[in-house]
Amino acid sequence: MKTVFEYKDAKAKSVLIAGSFTSWKDKKMTKKDGVWRTEVYILPGTYPYHFTVDGKKKLAPDKPKAPTGDSLISVN
Repeated sequence: MKTVFEYKDAKAKSVLIAGSFTSWKDKKMTKKDGVWRTEVYILPGTYPYHFTVDGKKKLAPDKPKAPTGDSLISVN
């Protein structure tokens, strides 16, 4: 299922996303109007992930937190 990830930070110079759905490999996000965005095809399930913003790990503010300290997303 196509899943859209967004991270709002108009001042950021680079935003990457990594999660169990990318085998923890960084995926570049693109910026438009201050919002960083990417699409990932994910099978239904629950996945930990995080953003890397200008070299620093960041969590999604609107998502639950995994025991590993990452954000969680559930895909139906």
